[in-house]
Amino acid sequence: MICEQCGAENLDNASYCKKCGKIFKEDSKIVNTLETQFDDDEQIQNTEANNQKTYIYIFYASILLSSFLPTPLSSLGFFVAIITITIAKIKYPNNTAIKVMFWITIVTVILGIIAITFLIQSCVNSISSCPG
Repeated sequence: MICEQCGAENLDNASYCKKCGKIFKEDSKIVNTLETQFDDDEQIQNTEANNQKTYIYIFYASILLSSFLPTPLSSLGFFVAIITITIAKIKYPNNTAIKVMFWITIVTVILGIIAITFLIQSCVNSISSCPG
């Protein structure tokens, strides 16, 4: 049997072309299996994309919530944001938005530690200038 699409020679009882893949005889089981597989793959990709967005939304919600909470509780919001973005970075290392948010968070934490260190040092140098 010669394929009408590409001209390749195939066996007489072939279901599809060995060169281009054109289906000669539609075997409903094969077609249904391929369609189901395609639908499953698409559904998995959509679920993964939604999961990634969920981590990003939790991160932003934690940051916003910590902005409106009293000082002791705002630390909890930042802690949730740091944990959330770290988990997202581990699960989805190739997502650009998550990478950027992760590194911004790391830099922010480092700057916060530096600021606290300077504050403590200034308090040690001059007890009267300590806040509170």
